[in-house]
Amino acid sequence: MDPKRIESIIRKLLSMGVLLWSSLACAEGDLSGLKTLSLEALSNMQVSIASRTEQALDDAAAAVFVITAEDIRRSGANSIPEALRMVPGLNVARIDANTWAVSARGFNGRYANKLLVLMDGRSVYSPLFSGVHWGELDSIIEDIDRIEVIRGPGASVWGANAVNGVINIITRSAQNSLGSEANLAIGERGQRTFSLRHGGSLNADMDYRVWFKARRHRAGRLFSGDMGFDAGKDLRAGFRIDGLLANDDSVTLIGNAYTQRAGKVFVRPDLLSGVVQDEENNQNQGVSLLGRWTHLRADGAEGTVQLYYDYQRREETRESRYTVDLDFHYLFPRLGRHSITLGAGYRWMSDDIGARPLQYELDPPHLDYGLYNLFVQDDIALNDRWALVLGAKLEHNDFSGFEFQPSVRLLWHPAPRQTLWLALSRASRTPNRSETGLRAGVSVVPAAPPLVPLPVLARGVGTTAFDSERLTAYELGYRRRFGASLSIDTVFFYNEYSGLRTLGFGRFNDEHVPDYLIYETFFGNEGEGSSHGAELAADWRPAPRWRMQFAWSWLRTDLLVPNPDVDASLTGSGGGSPRHQLSLRGGYDLSHAIALDAWLRYVGELSDSGGVAIPAYWSLDARIGWRLDNGLSLSLVARNLLDAAHPEYSDKLDTVVATEVPRTLWLKVRWDF
Repeated sequence: MDPKRIESIIRKLLSMGVLLWSSLACAEGDLSGLKTLSLEALSNMQVSIASRTEQALDDAAAAVFVITAEDIRRSGANSIPEALRMVPGLNVARIDANTWAVSARGFNGRYANKLLVLMDGRSVYSPLFSGVHWGELDSIIEDIDRIEVIRGPGASVWGANAVNGVINIITRSAQNSLGSEANLAIGERGQRTFSLRHGGSLNADMDYRVWFKARRHRAGRLFSGDMGFDAGKDLRAGFRIDGLLANDDSVTLIGNAYTQRAGKVFVRPDLLSGVVQDEENNQNQGVSLLGRWTHLRADGAEGTVQLYYDYQRREETRESRYTVDLDFHYLFPRLGRHSITLGAGYRWMSDDIGARPLQYELDPPHLDYGLYNLFVQDDIALNDRWALVLGAKLEHNDFSGFEFQPSVRLLWHPAPRQTLWLALSRASRTPNRSETGLRAGVSVVPAAPPLVPLPVLARGVGTTAFDSERLTAYELGYRRRFGASLSIDTVFFYNEYSGLRTLGFGRFNDEHVPDYLIYETFFGNEGEGSSHGAELAADWRPAPRWRMQFAWSWLRTDLLVPNPDVDASLTGSGGGSPRHQLSLRGGYDLSHAIALDAWLRYVGELSDSGGVAIPAYWSLDARIGWRLDNGLSLSLVARNLLDAAHPEYSDKLDTVVATEVPRTLWLKVRWDF
């Protein structure tokens, strides 16, 4: 990094801070938004991700981490994946300006398939590859109330694909977002984001909000130094209605729509040269509508019915998909020491997926399929200090049939402000459309007469014989609060995997194609192995205006394929996830109006990512924010201060060419009116 560049940035930050200190240090008004929750409040925060019913964070027998709205704001994050970098054990890497790799406890990549993600309780998982299109998952980030994250299996409650983790992104209720708000973020070289939101009341018991967001991002540079083609823009809009009905019933209605144009550089097979790179701008669109009704009874019972509809059209994969999901869960009145939750659900999906010559096709191109499930969980209070949680989910899908996913969790409070828990869980990652019907061209061996008279297309082929990947997980966790200034959360885990995806024996296809030959290898389930690691999170409040947050994770993955003739590259060899990760965030309120924040991160080497070793890197972000008494807030955010640009990922299973993550400066303006 150029020292003059560092000096220039520091001078700008200091001069801006001195100016604002002199002009705003005596600002008055309600500035409580600059303050963070106390450790006591955080430990008693109600979360639902562990059991689907509200419980205090200290009573959750799982590795739960909560990102609050204040955490997101003070981090300066512009997107949901950027905010997720706070979570220990979560692997987050940017592939290009609109493509991300996000996973928990290993197996990372653009098509990471062992992490279940929900938005306000609606699953955003793609059955095409069992993962998430992170570039299309967005909202007004200032309207996110919190993000609840479980590292480790959550399948006994949430079902298949909640293997290594679960993320639930929860936006603020309409009651908590009354009034109007505008947000503008301006970055270097034409990057900008604008959002507008208005909330009001329909009547005494019903509130609403409507919102709009527009975003434009610039292209990055390829690893070679050439300019990439990953610039893009998107438009989003949505609404939310929350209200109370008679008999303590509550209703929620949420709607979202988006259109996105995203550029990428793709690698595709070519009959003459083997592979070529193409630049493409693809249009993606989607709409969703969710309705939820909750009934509370005087005896403590609670029942919830949720129905959502989702439609997506993605030009990149020539894909149109419809999803309808109905979900029900019921918390029974407490029966002595037992608190029992029962649930059931059904999801129907229908897709049409087009073909690209030489690249891919689906067999069949159109498919209707579904899954249904039933789950039960019993939280048993053994005494004042001990609790036992027994849960299981039975799920049926059209690809692998029935899946049984149980869990046993034991929780102990050895003393006030201390929690120790043990867990044994089983989870399944069910087959997807690609693994059961994809024919994907990987590369071409050019013709070399007379030995090779025609080009040979190497193609990976899905098969209906593909089965689920399975996990047995063992976890030990410990939480403790030391007075009002320090809390720690530590987790140790050991995972055993079986049936991991592989490529089996190859053969020439007898399909008659005049211009080339086809050599096919088939998806199989011959991979196995284990992973183990540790995760640590600490929250320290040395003074009322000063907060430090530390996170560290260590991961070791050992995967193998007993059959030496089978390709293990699809099992997730561990090269896509760093062994060590470290995060240190600090925030200090200079006054009631001015706040400073810094975020230092370390990410270890990726030894095998797309055939390119990604070196370890340090990253430093800084933010200065100030708030006036007329509803106006300003902040200056500097990201990646330690180098001009660095690579974070290059996915071996993807055709997208990665770009580097640059240093950027952002000016953010928020106006509440």
